[in-house]
Amino acid sequence: MLGSSRLVEILDGAAEPVSLTEAKAQLRVDYSADDTLIESLVSAARHDCENYLYISLIPQRRKALFDCFGPLTMMGPVGSVESVQYLNTEGVLTTLASEAYRVVEDIVLRIEPVESWPATSGGKGSVTVTYTTASGAISPGVKTAILLKVSDMYANREDPTRAKSTLSNNMLDLERVMEF
Repeated sequence: MLGSSRLVEILDGAAEPVSLTEAKAQLRVDYSADDTLIESLVSAARHDCENYLYISLIPQRRKALFDCFGPLTMMGPVGSVESVQYLNTEGVLTTLASEAYRVVEDIVLRIEPVESWPATSGGKGSVTVTYTTASGAISPGVKTAILLKVSDMYANREDPTRAKSTLSNNMLDLERVMEF
């Protein structure tokens, strides 16, 4: 796994890449009784696509947890890094000075030490990176995959075990960030 983001907060004003109108057109729904459900399905489908692609599609504030320092690779594209905190060898939460690390901007966000990483307590989640992502590019294929996922979830909302994402994931494979 490239990284681990456990807390995700959508930043104010961030619009979903698929509008309610577009989703309702895909579903052939012309009434408003299901609007709240459809909006939640769009959000869930976008989140599923982000996790599959490992790219943020809308601006978000994230906390990524790691068990130790090493390759700190997180979902991009990067907006900014708010803080890098760790439990030192005495178990005290310490904030790493921004001069001690550099942000490598690529498709994914990587944080590397300027010299070397400090020692940590080594416990689960002993390193926390709080950062914001910028909007990633939303290609027609990604938008279509979101709409297909919404269709699957809406059609199978009574029996979620029947929901299939094969076609949408096949469309996303061409844009997926992979670790090499």
